[in-house]
Amino acid sequence: MSLKNSRAARLISLLIPVLVTSCFLLPQEEEVLAPPLAEPPQIVYRTTEVTRATLESSIRAFGTFISAGQSDLSFERRGGRLRRVYIAPGETVAAGQLVADLHSDSLEIEVAQAELNVERAQIALERARTQVGDRFAVEFARADRDLALLRLNEVADDLALQRDLAVVTGEQRDAIRALERRYAEQEIAVRKATLSLEQLQERESAASVRLAEIDLRSAQMHLQTLLGHLEATRLYAPIPGVITWVSRQAQEGENVQAFQPLMRIADPTNLLFQYQGRDANRFEVGMEAVVEVASVEYTGRVVLTERSVPFDQREEFRETVHIAVPGIAGDVRLGQTGTARMVLARREDVLVVPARAVQRFSTRRFVNVLADGVRVERDVEVGLETPTDVEIVGGLEEGEQIVLR
Repeated sequence: MSLKNSRAARLISLLIPVLVTSCFLLPQEEEVLAPPLAEPPQIVYRTTEVTRATLESSIRAFGTFISAGQSDLSFERRGGRLRRVYIAPGETVAAGQLVADLHSDSLEIEVAQAELNVERAQIALERARTQVGDRFAVEFARADRDLALLRLNEVADDLALQRDLAVVTGEQRDAIRALERRYAEQEIAVRKATLSLEQLQERESAASVRLAEIDLRSAQMHLQTLLGHLEATRLYAPIPGVITWVSRQAQEGENVQAFQPLMRIADPTNLLFQYQGRDANRFEVGMEAVVEVASVEYTGRVVLTERSVPFDQREEFRETVHIAVPGIAGDVRLGQTGTARMVLARREDVLVVPARAVQRFSTRRFVNVLADGVRVERDVEVGLETPTDVEIVGGLEEGEQIVLR
């Protein structure tokens, strides 16, 4: 063990001078200098000035001009097989113009027969009024009455003459009594002749003539009924306008039902501006709106909203607004597009800042004001707001600098 220890000691003694010498061969370290102190960069804020201006809150809506007078056409009293459609989409039609009809061959034959029956009834009535036998009987009865009246007047004259005599003998009294009897008998004859004449006249008017009149009236009523059925097979344009839509089923030979819409007609001279969208509930009937078409502005007024129509029609007019625009006749065509702008609120000469400069935290509204180069939060009270600007009611003064976000 002592031998090993002595060898190790000699080895260490040899290595120590070598290690010490190698340390002098390394380069000498430089002194580390302290880093220079850098000045912080100056903060530059984007600001805007609080100014006075006129502020408007408005709605701008895109829409289309539709016809205020439009109607869906259908056969209302009967269905059937279409014989012919006389129009096509885009055509202009006049009021009362035939646009379609149904097959009606059997009805046309029935109408012709009914017209003949009316003519026959008219002839029968004329014959009843001019019956030869009845006419002669009436004339004979009238002559008998006139003759009886004449004889009655003669007896009356004779009787008056006898009564006017100053001295009346027994023979004259007998003559007077005889004349009185003749007068009474003649009165009866006049009444009988008058009754006979009236009976013949009544028989003529109350019997044959009346029956003939009834037959004629019945034939005329039947004819009118058939003409109504025939007219129901024809479809006419109720108003002048343009055909804007025709059903695919409006084809010759197709079977159609009563009240089935086949086409739509619109009056191109009576137009409304229609807007449909989520902002429709912000419009109210009576509000004024500016409608712009082809860079020309017109003043209109809201005449219909979803809330203004009956409850059972609200689904049809959901999110729909109609604006009447006077003075556009001839300048705007059916289906043309445009925009409507409606002012909801207007403030003049008020303090205004950009909307992006106003921040919100819960119910708090505040802005960052730049005062002497320092940004300071300041609570503000706001008024009218638009997507781009906000009215400042309190908390700021005109000319102050506001830091933008």
